Amino acid sequence: MPLECIAIDDIRWNFEVNIIGQLAVIQAFLPMIRKAKGRIINISAICGRLAVPYFGLLSASKFALESITDSLRMELRSSGIEVLSILPGAIVTPEQADRQEENYKKTLASKLTCVLNANLFGFLCLHGKSESFSMLEFQIP
Repeated sequence: MPLECIAIDDIRWNFEVNIIGQLAVIQAFLPMIRKAKGRIINISAICGRLAVPYFGLLSASKFALESITDSLRMELRSSGIEVLSILPGAIVTPEQADRQEENYKKTLASKLTCVLNANLFGFLCLHGKSESFSMLEFQIP
């Protein structure tokens, strides 16, 4: 969803879960991981390496997680602890899709009839009422 539509409380919650929560678990288990010569595996997202429109909040928290993972990798190398990051692709649950649609309706973009697609492959045209819409993409030769 567009960053302009995300409530500040939702932003805080996202960082609390994706960053603070990860670090709290790592710090709590690090003595045991160190003793067992284990490894740390963080679940990030591909948008932690490449920001994309409408996923700005997730991108921001996953960029932070990637930075933390890189730092931990260097800090814990001397302890023999491997630090990895898994970057799965996009997964949208039905609940997320409903929430995205609700938030999209609050934006100025939902009132437009046609906007230039940012990837320059063509035009992304939105047709219909504010309650529902269909998207058509045309590729420019």
